[in-house]
Amino acid sequence: MKSLRWLINFFAIGCVFSSLITDADAQSPSVLYTWNGTGNIQQWFKNFGANTVTLSNTNAGELTITETGSAGTGVAVNDDFNRVREAPTAPSGGLDLTGLSAMQFDFGHNGANPVNVQFFVQAAEPCCSFVALGPDVSILPGITTYTVPLSGLSADQIVHIRTLGMNIRDHVADGNLTWTLKEVRSIGPPLINRVLGSFNNGTAEGGLQGMIVNFDGASVFGNTGQNQTGLSQNPSGSGSLQ
Repeated sequence: MKSLRWLINFFAIGCVFSSLITDADAQSPSVLYTWNGTGNIQQWFKNFGANTVTLSNTNAGELTITETGSAGTGVAVNDDFNRVREAPTAPSGGLDLTGLSAMQFDFGHNGANPVNVQFFVQAAEPCCSFVALGPDVSILPGITTYTVPLSGLSADQIVHIRTLGMNIRDHVADGNLTWTLKEVRSIGPPLINRVLGSFNNGTAEGGLQGMIVNFDGASVFGNTGQNQTGLSQNPSGSGSLQ
């Protein structure tokens, strides 16, 4: 029993430590993309849509999206599914914005009229549910800051955002446009504290919350390797891992 308790405590501490070192600003408002310098589009790409676009970082601090296909048809662009944020060596997996309220985009185009745009994310595992960040936004000529809510995301989605981007709607009357994205950031009050694994009744994986036996599995009765065998949930009270 002492070995089991030590093993569970070890893995619980390891999970907390890993969370802290991999993405220290996950629950604080922060800048996600700035395109500092030139020659690096930070893995943004066309996801879907009828139009064709060229993405470039010719001007320092700007992602330029140039429409070159069927004039004024729609197109969606976003960051890479394995890119969490802009960094010298970017972490991969999912962007965690738990506790925050919105994202802001410094964004605009060179046209003469407003164009509707749907800001969106694709989130959660298994990958990935498409979620619009509020209703379409009317994007004005020039650069303006647009704030879009995160309130439409479930807890499972906001903790694991695989990609974020913009779906530019048809604007045939305006023809092809050039779009500029200067910065993307998350905003909202930071979390004061956060439960990483409660093992309560109703939580993920029957209350196991992703815990596995990693090594020294003989210390856990019923374990057969690097998996969850030998672990179970005690549903008494609020629920616990045993």
